[in-house]
Amino acid sequence: MSDQLDYQIHGDDLQVIEITLDPDEGVRAEVGAMMYMEEGIKMNTRVEGGIFSGLKRLVTGEKFFVSTFENKGRERAKVAFAAPYPGKIISLQ
Repeated sequence: MSDQLDYQIHGDDLQVIEITLDPDEGVRAEVGAMMYMEEGIKMNTRVEGGIFSGLKRLVTGEKFFVSTFENKGRERAKVAFAAPYPGKIISLQ
């Protein structure tokens, strides 16, 4: 996983974040947040941190599973995510 991602935020009230991944770069997201992914992106879904961590996420309103999206291709590729309800995406350092 990289600590610096190239991204663009599209839209106003129903925003989408489009992340461009270099080869062998990846990002984690909640299950169901992915809108689309280009060729070369591989998705792996699992219970991150084990069953107990998954149950803690459920109690706090998050999803039980976490998906990892990794660019396994030779070229840069994009994956996009959106929330299931209106809101703003903000960038934090």
